[in-house]
Amino acid sequence: MKRAQASQSRGFTLIELLVTIGVLTILIVLGTPSFFDAIDRRRVVDATEALGKQVEQARMTAIETNRPITMVFDTGADWCFGLTDAATCDCSLASADVCEIPFSVDINLIPQDYEEVAGNAGQFPGLTLDSAPAAMRFAPGRGVRIGAINLGANPADPSDDFVETVNPVETIEITSPRHVARVMVNAIGRVSTCSPPGAGNISVMKTCPP
Repeated sequence: MKRAQASQSRGFTLIELLVTIGVLTILIVLGTPSFFDAIDRRRVVDATEALGKQVEQARMTAIETNRPITMVFDTGADWCFGLTDAATCDCSLASADVCEIPFSVDINLIPQDYEEVAGNAGQFPGLTLDSAPAAMRFAPGRGVRIGAINLGANPADPSDDFVETVNPVETIEITSPRHVARVMVNAIGRVSTCSPPGAGNISVMKTCPP
């Protein structure tokens, strides 16, 4: 009569355990820079797309409400941006001169016809608004970019209050410690996003023209 032999299980030896921990440590060290780089890249892309959508909102509001709409920028340490139907506004949170736009085509607007539209550095941690125009203004009707205020214009014609801008493309640049991206707005108000060539290039974005 044969006896059934009990199966024996063997655990890890100390050397095997140390080797396993060493390999895992190496994999973590090698993977960490790529992980943080991917997070940083995603933040820059998201912020660039968000700014591009705000520019598009300014342009579409000018078309839909038949009013000139301005997008203002502050590139200081506590950078911000905002939309307004006035000549300008202060996009900082501490200001009483809030940036707001109408969502009505009425002539005599009341406060309830406006909504505040602004963003600031606190919403995009770790990112910097390195360059932007002081303001971009969009004309009613076609939504093209327009230039400086003409104080002697005909008040009965809103489109006559401004002169055409001479800058064919306005650029808004967003940076992080690793990456750079831009929002480009041409003379007719069309928005595109891209990343400039070089060390900070984001491969998933279109490369900006030189």
